[in-house]
Amino acid sequence: MPEQRPKKADRFLFWSFLLFLVWIPIPLGSNRLWAEAVLEVWIFSISIGWLYLFLKHKVDWSPLIHKSRPAVILLALWLLWLAMQLIPLPLFMVELLGGELHQTYRQINSLGIGDSYFPLSIDPGSSQDHLLLSLGLVLVFLAALQFAQSRRRIRMIGYALVVSGLLQAVYGGYVALSGSNFGLVFEQYLNEGVATGTFVNRNHLAGYLEMTLAVGIGLLIANLKGSEEHYSWKQRFRSWINLLLSPKAIFRLSLVIMVIALVLTRSRMGNIGFFTSLLIAGSIGLIYSRYATRSTVILLTSLIVIDMVIIGAFFGVDKVAHRIQETSVEKEIRDETSAYSLDLLSDHLITGTGLGSYYGAFMPYREKDIGIFYNDHAH
Repeated sequence: MPEQRPKKADRFLFWSFLLFLVWIPIPLGSNRLWAEAVLEVWIFSISIGWLYLFLKHKVDWSPLIHKSRPAVILLALWLLWLAMQLIPLPLFMVELLGGELHQTYRQINSLGIGDSYFPLSIDPGSSQDHLLLSLGLVLVFLAALQFAQSRRRIRMIGYALVVSGLLQAVYGGYVALSGSNFGLVFEQYLNEGVATGTFVNRNHLAGYLEMTLAVGIGLLIANLKGSEEHYSWKQRFRSWINLLLSPKAIFRLSLVIMVIALVLTRSRMGNIGFFTSLLIAGSIGLIYSRYATRSTVILLTSLIVIDMVIIGAFFGVDKVAHRIQETSVEKEIRDETSAYSLDLLSDHLITGTGLGSYYGAFMPYREKDIGIFYNDHAH
């Protein structure tokens, strides 16, 4: 079945979407209210622009959206549920659905504060902000399905993600290796000496590099061509020289830089997750793929050997291993946070406390052994 060529009417929107993908991680991972607002306005504008073109019959729905209907329906139900958490309900319905939540509302009602209708979210303002953010992220998903109508556009989306990861890697690696506390968005006073990129936390950068590295490796494998067995050494030498001078070499070097930045994050699970998934997925791919050419084998082997052994050893993978060895239950507070969160969950099992309300809902459940740490997400 020949692939459907997208109409050129949405070219400007497509390039705006590519720029949007590069922008998202820059302002602290878009994890601040002002950055979320920029994200929402940007993707809402792209969506409205595409809808206008659709009403003018200049663009059509992508077949990928029709094939992804189960996911789209589930996301729509999710947004509907988030909206329902903001609807004021009679106290008896909150008592029926909201677990321990009704006790707080009953005390408020007895004091004569407000009216007798309460939402299922204990922090409606934060839940409303997160509803808009969730809608924006769902639109990002739909935009990716809509724009990825050809192999060329799929590659361009992949290259945009790799460029974004490379920018984060170069910036994060420079700050970590230079010892500077210069921050593109804010002065880096936390996690000094490790790569965080434009994110607040090193683990966030590690997770982002894992995703963009996976996309980059997929693009490399997709562009490989099988080599013939009867090549002479002269022909092979010539092909190696051509490879070193080709854009593929620059692309491969970009992945190397991203691996260096991943090691420099000193993130334990970030590095374990990447190298383990690379080893396992690469092995499974070689075993079951019908297109496992010699080029694919050489590429995956070089990724494992060069990236894990040589680059990792030179840029301090031993420090990551040292952090893993020093990890213990006694030194971590995440397990206590999780245990207290389970108590919170059991008291609000049916409806929860509202998206974005974790900080306020967790306060009555936290104990002194957590310290003064600010918990606004369930770890």
